[in-house]
Amino acid sequence: MSARNTRFLLLSSSALVLLSLAGVAVSQTPSAQTPQAPQDASPSSQAPPPLETPQTEPTPQAPLPTVDVTARRPRTTTPAQRGAAAPTPRPRVQTPVATPQTTPPAAQQPFVPLTAITSGQIQASTSTNFGDLFFTTPGATSAGLAPGVARPILRGLTDFRVRLQENGVTSGDVSDLGQDHAVPIDPLTIQKTEIYRGPAALRFGSQAVGGVVEVLNNRIPMHSPPGGATAEFKAAGTTVNNGWESALLLDAGSRNAAIHADVFGRNVGNYRIPSYPYLFPPDPPPIVNGTQPNSSAHAEGGAVGGSYLFDGGYAGLAIARYASDYHVPTLEGAAIGTHLRLEQTKITSKGEFLPATSAIAAVRYWAGYTDYKHDEIGFTDIGVEAIAATFKKRTSEAKFEVESMPMLTPIGALIGIFGTQFSHQQLDTSGEALLFPARTRTAAAYFFNEMRHTPTLRTQLAGRIESVNVVGTAVTFPPDFLPPLIDPAGTPADLNFQPKSIALSVIKDLPSYLVASLTLQRVERAPTASELFSKGPHDATGTFDIGKAGLIVETAKTVEIGLKRAPRANSASTARPITRATTTSSSRHRPATSAIRDLQSAARGKNCCRHSFPSATPSSAAPSWPGSGTSCHWPTASP
Repeated sequence: MSARNTRFLLLSSSALVLLSLAGVAVSQTPSAQTPQAPQDASPSSQAPPPLETPQTEPTPQAPLPTVDVTARRPRTTTPAQRGAAAPTPRPRVQTPVATPQTTPPAAQQPFVPLTAITSGQIQASTSTNFGDLFFTTPGATSAGLAPGVARPILRGLTDFRVRLQENGVTSGDVSDLGQDHAVPIDPLTIQKTEIYRGPAALRFGSQAVGGVVEVLNNRIPMHSPPGGATAEFKAAGTTVNNGWESALLLDAGSRNAAIHADVFGRNVGNYRIPSYPYLFPPDPPPIVNGTQPNSSAHAEGGAVGGSYLFDGGYAGLAIARYASDYHVPTLEGAAIGTHLRLEQTKITSKGEFLPATSAIAAVRYWAGYTDYKHDEIGFTDIGVEAIAATFKKRTSEAKFEVESMPMLTPIGALIGIFGTQFSHQQLDTSGEALLFPARTRTAAAYFFNEMRHTPTLRTQLAGRIESVNVVGTAVTFPPDFLPPLIDPAGTPADLNFQPKSIALSVIKDLPSYLVASLTLQRVERAPTASELFSKGPHDATGTFDIGKAGLIVETAKTVEIGLKRAPRANSASTARPITRATTTSSSRHRPATSAIRDLQSAARGKNCCRHSFPSATPSSAAPSWPGSGTSCHWPTASP
């Protein structure tokens, strides 16, 4: 066969095949009529309708296989439907996502402390009194005349210019009258201390020219402990003064209630010294026998408190008792055996409510009452121990504030806080006291605003105005200030002051957990009763104090530039749920400040076991030869 015939046969065969395929395709093509919509159209069935068999044949319609339809159905849905059809896994909803931050979440609170002493630092410290905790703190130190006595010094300021408070309420003591007067707060019961300056300090009082020292503990619980109950035992001993200390702290609670109880005690003897303690001893010099005469101290106390926990807040009450008997190791104090016997009873209440509104973020209150008394005791000329002077102070204080929800402005988010504060102090004295009885009343109003310009830049502005009334007895001394043979004449005095204060801070968060700040403040302070009406000798300090009833308001102008390293975020604390906020009826988020405080408070009850054996170090009131010491700490938690 020729090649031409072969090519003809191949073309003919190809044409027959194409005609056959075209016929099959035509037989399977559907008719031109519009397919009818299904009777039941559910929201989830948004896929294209299945293909139908041609109408030319009497056979029933044959839809596509089911497996093909379900496989293509998610691809034909809209993006909104895809989001609704793909629920978020439950673990991702309940577990917070840790994102890298320039500064830790704690540094984003409106009330960021200038300096904080954590629980671990307090446990590792060998301080036997409250003031010595600040002896090595940057920008602070302490001063006192006895091992059991010390008061913090901030930026070189102390006494009347530094406010001490516990859980938002004043300490209610007379440690600002002299460095031989103790602060009735024991380190064994402290969980954390914070120092505030600038705008944040004006929330507590114009007395805080140098700053505010805040003591935090769990005597008013803000949450139930993990597991329902926790117990913590502390104990330590020192060889330099044959001292010991111990404390037991208990916490328990359920969904709507939490209680706390603690008891502590410490005792130290005369501490050992390597050489003779007096530079100019009398003749004959006193015998010391290798120890500092009249340097022993004893303290004990306890507290019980409870809180009612509800959705969006809490309210609690605590009663605390503190007693101590400490000696003053001065040359004259050792000669007559001077020691001070102190007692204080304190009632404190505080609470917070987070309303489900769009305008108010939080409502808070603090209230407290303290009854303080101490006797200054020594031997008389005939060798009989007697009370030389007595100080009594009763203090009532209350504060109420409202925090607004963040408001968006052209320059950033604005948070505002507005509050009022009232206090009443009655100081009574007898014997060889510094002044006659006096009374001080204070009413104040304040505001605190924070503007968040960017996630790393914020500005704080605070202002405060007060009305202070001081009633006492003014004493007139001769022009040469030498007291006459008889007591100077005294006249009743009723004085009023209106100090006004303002403070501004600019805070910038930097990389590597650094925070830079610039603070400008003008703070006015009213004179205290002792500055106005003092009229006699102070044996412990060896001074003769004379008050001046004509004093005016004191003004302090401060410019402060700071750079500090903020504490790193604690992953254990930020991942712990808030146990006291269980509101499910509202979708509004809790304020970040309250949430962070609750997370940090919940972390304090962390179930762990720790043993520490720090070495003894000298403090401001300790001798130059500290000796050695050991301490043990066993926190436990119920299963």
